[in-house]
Amino acid sequence: MFKKILSKINVFKIIIVELYIVLAQLMWHLKEYLYTLANIQIKSFSYYVYNTGITVSLTAILIALIVKLKNPINTKKEEKIMLDIGLKNRNSEIPKLKETYNDPDKENGVVYRFISKNIPKSKFEEFTDELERAYDINIYGMREIPGKNKYIDIYCVPKIFDTLKEFRLSTEDKFMDNFIHELVVGGTRSGKTFYAKGRIVKAAMNLELNENEEVELFVADYKNEDFIEFKNKANYYGFNSSVDGINKVYEIMNERAKNGKDSSNYSTVILLIDEYSTLLASLKKDKANEIKDNVASLLRMGASKKIKVIVIDQGGYSELFQGARLNFKSIIGFSQMSSSQIEMLFKDYKSQMKEINKQGEAYLWEDGKPELTRVRVIKYSEDEEKIISNVIGSKMGKDK
Repeated sequence: MFKKILSKINVFKIIIVELYIVLAQLMWHLKEYLYTLANIQIKSFSYYVYNTGITVSLTAILIALIVKLKNPINTKKEEKIMLDIGLKNRNSEIPKLKETYNDPDKENGVVYRFISKNIPKSKFEEFTDELERAYDINIYGMREIPGKNKYIDIYCVPKIFDTLKEFRLSTEDKFMDNFIHELVVGGTRSGKTFYAKGRIVKAAMNLELNENEEVELFVADYKNEDFIEFKNKANYYGFNSSVDGINKVYEIMNERAKNGKDSSNYSTVILLIDEYSTLLASLKKDKANEIKDNVASLLRMGASKKIKVIVIDQGGYSELFQGARLNFKSIIGFSQMSSSQIEMLFKDYKSQMKEINKQGEAYLWEDGKPELTRVRVIKYSEDEEKIISNVIGSKMGKDK
């Protein structure tokens, strides 16, 4: 309770009020001298009129200052922001920012409280990117508060304090909750596979909970290491059998294309390929080219057949994909990448890559977005690790 009270206290605002009180007291004590200069007699009628006027004026200014500091919101500016964003209800009413205050549970965290105008939280979540750009913030949560005036609380960190967005394993957090095809690059122990596990699980949970989709997962794990706990599952393909996993999903795509049915009737298939270039290097040239061709076809045609591909690799070089790398709709590069990688994968965004990423930090490119997003993967809790294991296992078919 005490922390919540402190969170609402803004030291800068208190200093402004204190300074005004000091100035008001100085003015009050100087009034007798000013009366003398103006030839106003003490205890005369004019004296009491001026005294009353000064008292009322100083009090009114103090009240106005406190009100302004309590809610220093530029209404016209806020209306323009919302109109530009396009967030509105069926009656074309826009939400109104009521107040902002500090989040006691998050360093540099700020809460923006909006009068929702009956716009649901899900609608606000759809406009996360636009809200972040408009207010120059990184959003880490939203909460709906019921009542006569329904509020939406947006929890965020101003980008001046934190240029990294946190990737969390939560269905409440809509950041990076789905993907089409994704390329994950980075050196050894940079956090690629740790992230990818959470990425596919978050996408699977989102598809099932919000879109009522059935999800199947296939894993081609050449190292036979990071996904080894699922080795007894039908859709786990380790070491030399990795190519069989890729070919299996390729066959599924071809079968769906051959049938020509409405794709909405199909389950969503996710193919994860770990250490792709290492796998290709282990194969004879003809076989490697066959796998490259199959992966390229999956990248070009898979999305329309409800097939998603996520490739984990240290380099991500274009020759691995037979010209189909352009079909990745998101690319995430972990830790420190080489200058050749940056030139190859993020050429048009080099000027934005000023920060050096640590382990578990990355730059994310998403198709259609003008800016890169810096991402920090939050360490999964024990309960989240169990969720990851259970969800992945449940999507990989029956036991062998």
